[in-house]
Amino acid sequence: MLPDGRAGVQVSFQYRSSIGQGDTNVRRLRLMDEFRRLETELQPYGVRLAMNSLSPSAQTVEGIVPLDRFDEVNQRMTEQGVRVDVVVTRQVV
Repeated sequence: MLPDGRAGVQVSFQYRSSIGQGDTNVRRLRLMDEFRRLETELQPYGVRLAMNSLSPSAQTVEGIVPLDRFDEVNQRMTEQGVRVDVVVTRQVV
């Protein structure tokens, strides 16, 4: 559930282009800049990114997308080379 009461879906955004060379900290900063840019662009859709989930090795960050805007957000990100996957939680017993 999003703060505005709408249903949301947890997703992973993967930046597909090369972020360039450098150590982990340099790559982390570059990715953070890219994902902050995307977050600003997606703000009108109600998307929220969790920057503390950023993974430099996978070039991903997790977020929440309003369910009623998922198709629009997915299309927009696909056009920019960003993959959007629904996060599936599994319990092993």
